[in-house]
Amino acid sequence: SRVLALSGLGTARWPAMEARAAQAVRRLPGYRCPRGVLVSGTQGPRGTGVAPPPDLIIGESGDSIVGAHASPSIVLVDELRTDPSLASKLVV
Repeated sequence: SRVLALSGLGTARWPAMEARAAQAVRRLPGYRCPRGVLVSGTQGPRGTGVAPPPDLIIGESGDSIVGAHASPSIVLVDELRTDPSLASKLVV
């Protein structure tokens, strides 16, 4: 199981890190796609607003085998400290 670690260097907010995580995963070949992304160094909590789907034409693809690989789970370090059971999203 692979985990991609990203840092916002203490200055990035959640929407910026969500976009960085998606971009970093897209750059990896499909066979190297991480199961989870562990994000640290963000300012403020994860947003609770409704975001548009990553692909406005297709919509939410979930874990479909058609098209790109499945989206990995994104976990913030602060969330992991609060709820250690979230580690199961990162590893199998």
